[in-house]
Amino acid sequence: MLTAELAELFIKRYIQYIPYQINIMNEKGIVIASSDKSRIGSFHEVAYKILKTDNVMILTEHDVSNYIGVQYGVNSAILYHGEKVGVIGLTGNPYEVRDMISVLRIAMEQMLEYELGKNNDNYRGNLRTQFIHMLLYEDTAHTRSELSFLSTQLGYRTDVKRIPILITCSMDTQHDFTNELVQRCSGVSDQDIVIKLTIGQVLVFKSFPEMSDEALFNQYRKTIAGFLAPVLEAAYSRSNNTEDYLCSCFIGTFQNRLSYYRSSFNHCLWLQNQLDDTTKLLGVSDELFENSHASVYYFYDNIGRYVKNITPLPEFHRIYNAVAEKIDEEQTHRMIETLDTLQRHNYNMNSASQELGIHKNTLIFRFNKIKANFNINPVQNVADREFIEYLVYYLKTPK
Repeated sequence: MLTAELAELFIKRYIQYIPYQINIMNEKGIVIASSDKSRIGSFHEVAYKILKTDNVMILTEHDVSNYIGVQYGVNSAILYHGEKVGVIGLTGNPYEVRDMISVLRIAMEQMLEYELGKNNDNYRGNLRTQFIHMLLYEDTAHTRSELSFLSTQLGYRTDVKRIPILITCSMDTQHDFTNELVQRCSGVSDQDIVIKLTIGQVLVFKSFPEMSDEALFNQYRKTIAGFLAPVLEAAYSRSNNTEDYLCSCFIGTFQNRLSYYRSSFNHCLWLQNQLDDTTKLLGVSDELFENSHASVYYFYDNIGRYVKNITPLPEFHRIYNAVAEKIDEEQTHRMIETLDTLQRHNYNMNSASQELGIHKNTLIFRFNKIKANFNINPVQNVADREFIEYLVYYLKTPK
């Protein structure tokens, strides 16, 4: 099913965008394609472990010598109709490459679906399949010209602003209700582009055809909440209200050009990839979501975190290394604890001191000491706030 030819085609298509080594293993754990030709044909023990256990992703950061044919990086299962058919991996620092693995995995699954579907009469000439593949995974001059043509054929207006909503709900192959989610999402507007990605994942490019630019940012969150609430309530009901049920929604960025939808989708995936540490993201609470048991995250609420994430650590080192060298370990811990908490509470001393479990005056004393040491006032000065926020990020990041 997952052939070496298809795997090689995938790597050839995407290696120009990925600065890391890509490896693709078949259902036996054998490397069938790699940007490092010397690895082709070798056995990959971690891939084999993913295929034969319940693991879907494994980070290899320590003791790689204990595994056969494995290097530092991240490996993730490739699914076809819910079944593991192979593994895709990125070689490199696992904490740098893991943000890309979800993008590559979904791209590989879509390509597999598309290529296998071309041999089926039901898929041949399927304009929508071509459109979705180009929309999410290709970025060439040819693609940009084709997207406009295909969207017109499919009845999607190109002059409409849309924002992507990635809905992810926990489910397995035995309790797969993804198609029901797709149906729920599809009945609102014929200008919404609704895409089934994989089990438990639906992507909706929500359209705002009648909303003026002036009203857009005043009303779009309410519109999204109204759109999602019945979908999420139905999903929770369909899950039989199990305790381990999880559902999250990730809202990307507005786009008015089809060629930019791929970037906006990647913004959703970036949000999703941050959930291993929920303190990295700002979520929203809304009364419309109270009964849905879902978490909702907006990219626009987390732009600062995104900029930090995509900026190479060496750049922060060049900015802050001389400053950080003068701060000892105890001071570093105290600064991170104090300023992280203040930032989360928008520098509200009362609520921040309650979270820290200290008296408000103690917190004020600590904060004033930091202000004096750096001659800053982040409460009153935006530039000072940015300076200290990025300094704390640098101090927190493993070197």
